[in-house]
Parts: sequence; C-alpha cells; structure tokens
Amino acid sequence: MSAEQYDLGLKAASLSSFSKMVRDEEVGASRFVDARPTLDDGEPLTRATFEELEPGQVPGGKPVFVELAKLPSGKTAAWTGVVVVAGRNTAVHMFRESGGQ
Repeated sequence: MSAEQYDLGLKAASLSSFSKMVRDEEVGASRFVDARPTLDDGEPLTRATFEELEPGQVPGGKPVFVELAKLPSGKTAAWTGVVVVAGRNTAVHMFRESGGQ
C-alpha cells in the first residue's frame, strides 16, 4: 500500500520560519516530500507536499532549509528546490539535523 500524500500552502517571512512550519507539520506523523512556488488568489506561497506516516512516526532529524550557497560543511542535502520566502522565490537545500523533532 502506498502512503497518502497531501499538499499544504505555506507563507513564510524567513527560511527559519519556513523550517519551523515544516517541522511542526512533520510532528503530526508526516514527512516533507517536495515543494513548489505557486500563487493563491494572486499571493505567492509555497505549496509543500507531505507524505502521511504511521501514527506516532516522525522522520529522522528535524528539517532545516538554507539558501543554496549556505549548506553547512559536512551536511548533505535531502532535498533541493525553490520555496517562497517573504514573497520571493528562493533556491534552497533542506537537510536534516540529528536529534529528531
């Protein structure tokens, strides 16, 4: 059986707040899968896709989004793409910090 996926519109003022929004959503037994910029009634936002997990499960490590050129040394990008931050498209990497949610 394949896992169910769902989309969620996110409006963030900073990458830090975007990371927190994704982290908060993952606590509810889901895992970030993808994101893409879009418009909702003319307002730019990120349409993030999450995959439902079994109850009580959370992905390993908390998601952290950083600009492309700012991936910390020794970290590996788990996802790379474009998100909307403060109304602007921003190219980012997402990596997972150990220590859970």
